Amino acid sequence: MPLPRSVRTALNIGVLVLGLPLFACGEPIVLGGIPPSTFQFVNVVPTKRNEPGGWKAAQVTILLGRLSPRYPETALCDVEVGAPEFTVTGKVETDEVQEAAAIAANEAARLVLRQRLPIATACERFRDIMHQLMTGRGGVAYIPGAKVGGFYFTGIPRRTFP
Repeated sequence: MPLPRSVRTALNIGVLVLGLPLFACGEPIVLGGIPPSTFQFVNVVPTKRNEPGGWKAAQVTILLGRLSPRYPETALCDVEVGAPEFTVTGKVETDEVQEAAAIAANEAARLVLRQRLPIATACERFRDIMHQLMTGRGGVAYIPGAKVGGFYFTGIPRRTFP
């Protein structure tokens, strides 16, 4: 049965809280998603004459939420995604990194929330999975040289989701 139009619209614009699982037959269903525009990359290390190097990074505080039988559980996860400006194969386009970061974040949230980990460990696992998705060759979120971790650089505009 297709979702009602209002629900599809909310999912498309990321209004629903990322990782809000609903339980159907004992398995969580994760709704919501982070749009690529959430990851606003800025140059933090300049490159020289289009040679391999340089670095861009984006910082986002992501709310992971889970309904539990007793009360909702949430974690605010500080996530910094970094990528080179240029690699030996050429320029790394910002929109490509934004798309990869959104795909990796959405999939990492689904995986972490389905594991039903203690919420205190969810952020670390979320960042680890997101990093694996962005650095694993052949994956849909692969960006050569990308890094995912906690906030590292200062002076980068920080975004929040939702």
